[in-house]
Amino acid sequence: MRLAFRLEALLVVHERTVSEAGAADLEAEMRAAGLPVGLVGPTRGARAAARIAEPRLDGVRMITSSEGWVILVGRTARDNDRLTFKIAAPDDIWLHAAGAPGAHVVIRNPDRRASAPAGTLAEAARLALWFSEARSEAAGDVQWTRRKNVRRARGGTSGMVLLKRFETIRVRARRPPEGT
Repeated sequence: MRLAFRLEALLVVHERTVSEAGAADLEAEMRAAGLPVGLVGPTRGARAAARIAEPRLDGVRMITSSEGWVILVGRTARDNDRLTFKIAAPDDIWLHAAGAPGAHVVIRNPDRRASAPAGTLAEAARLALWFSEARSEAAGDVQWTRRKNVRRARGGTSGMVLLKRFETIRVRARRPPEGT
């Protein structure tokens, strides 16, 4: 019944041409009839604009290291996936606790340095270990690499990745600063 009403309303509005009534009048009539107005399908321009737009950081913890570098930490598997493949740049430094499910950690690297300072790398590795299931261990290994060496695991769940090449750092888990 409702579909028939909408179809009749569309036909009534459609009988008038845009030249008879201004575009604004036609839009007002369509809105009054409960018909969707201004729907735009995905276009090449819209996709390009979405790529250029600044990525949202909801679901990601943002911490500044003692040396002033920005460290991003994912909260869930879905956030990890978005952090790693949408937010992180290819030359950012990516970290994860070895052999344990946990957060993906990214050190922003806008200057494209070969690696972050040792202190920042250690802080980020502690965060990766803390926000993983290996938190209770006295010390643990954390793998790190550039983001461009990280690939999605084919057929894997959200957040599951494969590393092309990586280095390992051993750290103790430490509670992150308050407010993260």
